[in-house]
Amino acid sequence: MGCNHLQTEDLDRRIEANLRGENCRLDPEIEKELPEIREIIAQRCVECLEQNTEKGRNELAEKLAKEGREPTPLEKLDLRVEPTEKEYQELFKMGKELGIPEWEIVNTPAVTGIKNLATLEKIEDVRGLIKDAMAGLHNSKLSPRFRDVDVVDKIVFIDKQEPGTKRGNIARANVLGERILLGNPQLSRTVHVFQNSKGQLPKGRDAQRAISHELCHLNLFKTTAEGTPGEFGKVFLDHLNEWERACNAQLDGPGAVSRYARECIPSDGPRESAFSDPEFIAEHVAVWDSELTELAEPCPEMNEFFDKYLSG
Repeated sequence: MGCNHLQTEDLDRRIEANLRGENCRLDPEIEKELPEIREIIAQRCVECLEQNTEKGRNELAEKLAKEGREPTPLEKLDLRVEPTEKEYQELFKMGKELGIPEWEIVNTPAVTGIKNLATLEKIEDVRGLIKDAMAGLHNSKLSPRFRDVDVVDKIVFIDKQEPGTKRGNIARANVLGERILLGNPQLSRTVHVFQNSKGQLPKGRDAQRAISHELCHLNLFKTTAEGTPGEFGKVFLDHLNEWERACNAQLDGPGAVSRYARECIPSDGPRESAFSDPEFIAEHVAVWDSELTELAEPCPEMNEFFDKYLSG
């Protein structure tokens, strides 16, 4: 009994280390003798994913109570929508199929999808959405600290056009402060991905681009406990001259990477004002990350800036 007890404790320790991403592999002999180990790891991963989502929902509720305000429409959605047990399990299975290690899976935001904003009717088959989201996050050029569960609680695909916009592409979730880095207390920690202009949910790299765009917003408006800009936002403040040089090189060369980025450039004012527009930044980050070109590819200076400060 004592040996079995010690073996169980050692097994638990190794599993927990594995989920933390530490360089600790299970003894092949133990894994061979205890084939149920894979099931134990899968179960713990699913539990971690559920806990991450629950933690995010609780933090949102606490924030609303502290601020003494009613939730915005998308915040109400975030409080009510959560993945099903089957979707959590599918997230783990898909992660393993894609070759993603367990420690990365448990730090990946959960993924779900709904058909109707009013009834919250679920999309029945989300396997393709989960695959696109997980593959996009795993292959992202963004540093893991800019795309893990500390940044985003969950990703919700919404099979409708985005309300209140003709663009109908990527959800903006009450974004757009007047200037960059003012913070936005009404910006939730959920990525919402709506239909594209063709009335379809984005797939593949198009989905990655949509998610990267929203991750950029979540990071830009993320502040420290003292209310100062977070790490992502400080990149553009601390290296403002480099950022402006990259933007000027982009506009003087290939031009804005998308129509939406181009719309951020004022027609009757200095174009430099666009450089601090969260939408302008998010569009260029998203095209760089997904390598999905619309109007133009990022110029060498833009690529160098993102590679240097947002990657790794």
